[in-house]
Amino acid sequence: MFFMPAPVKRRYDATRRRQSAARTRAAILDAARELFAERGYAATPMAAIAERAGVALDTVYASVGRKPALARLLIETAISGTDQAVPAEQRDYVRAVRAAPDAETKIAIYAAAIEIVRTKVES
Repeated sequence: MFFMPAPVKRRYDATRRRQSAARTRAAILDAARELFAERGYAATPMAAIAERAGVALDTVYASVGRKPALARLLIETAISGTDQAVPAEQRDYVRAVRAAPDAETKIAIYAAAIEIVRTKVES
């Protein structure tokens, strides 16, 4: 009698898929940033973003959501100064503002943070 060894299960490696999804998302964000700057938010349809990014419209929605979510993502990314969006409640200056003992200190912290963001946006 002949016995077959049990098949060896291989773990699925999704590294390439994650990298591809990250590239697609970056292309969508770049396209949206460019088009919003060129045409403005209201005059930029999601289909134009998809076309500029070289992806299907459904891919845009699956990757970044609807237009308001996309705009918020771009704003949070710009404010964070990185290539990742950082929600307000996780930003250092927001924590500092919340922890500040008085309104004058809160306003000073916020003003300094806004100046940093303004400088980043202008460069």
